[in-house]
Amino acid sequence: MVEVTEEALAPGERPLERTLAGLRELGVRVYLDDFGSGYSSLERLAWLPLDGVKLPRGFLRPPAAAQHRVAAVLRGLVRMMEELGLPLVAEGIERPEQAAFVRELGVRLGQGFLFGASPEAPGTAP
Repeated sequence: MVEVTEEALAPGERPLERTLAGLRELGVRVYLDDFGSGYSSLERLAWLPLDGVKLPRGFLRPPAAAQHRVAAVLRGLVRMMEELGLPLVAEGIERPEQAAFVRELGVRLGQGFLFGASPEAPGTAP
């Protein structure tokens, strides 16, 4: 599996699409990292050769006043990704309440230090 960052999706990057399609033909799964925080757009989800989408950790740390609105955005994204057949992964899950927040909204996959930190990760004990 490879993750494509939003910076790689700068407008006008058509050769990237061919590269991603070629990787998928080789059996490599392609995920869009940090969806919604940079150059990605809803339009591009319809034609980019992707196997999944990763949410940036900012969705897990909304200000209290914005939590209801963030929840509405996530519910919509979950439904849209289901329709597109793309798994949605919440990244940066560090606390049980963050995992519960995204799980209640329908996000089934997550990654983060809550589930395990590698010994090489900064700030972790060996």
